[in-house]
Amino acid sequence: MDIDTTNSFVWGIPKNPLPLYMKGRDNVRKRCIDKHFFFDKTEAESLARKAKKAGLTEAALVRSLVLGYEPKEKPDDRFYDVMRQLSAIGNSMNQIARKANALGFIDAPEYKRQAELLQQFQLEVRRHFILPDKVL
Repeated sequence: MDIDTTNSFVWGIPKNPLPLYMKGRDNVRKRCIDKHFFFDKTEAESLARKAKKAGLTEAALVRSLVLGYEPKEKPDDRFYDVMRQLSAIGNSMNQIARKANALGFIDAPEYKRQAELLQQFQLEVRRHFILPDKVL
């Protein structure tokens, strides 16, 4: 890897050497502050287990907790199957509505209300099973 060392040497040691592909970029990483923690074996196992249950990396779990969110366990495959089915039903409803509107024989306001109810239900299911709860 090529290193940009132009005007960056202090006593023969590169000062903040950057690869050439990064030259001129100000903030390459969103998270630029490095933190280190020490855990005993039980704490480390607990962190790993909780991160796996939530479907997150250990770092993502810690960041969520620091921001005041309690991540939920990752739902099983049945949840995703149901969400796909709900999505398919919603898509079918949209196709039917478009065709019926084009042909002019549908109770559009009632149909729209039912479609919105389906969307609200789908969002509530996501909130209940996936989206983290705000703790603070």
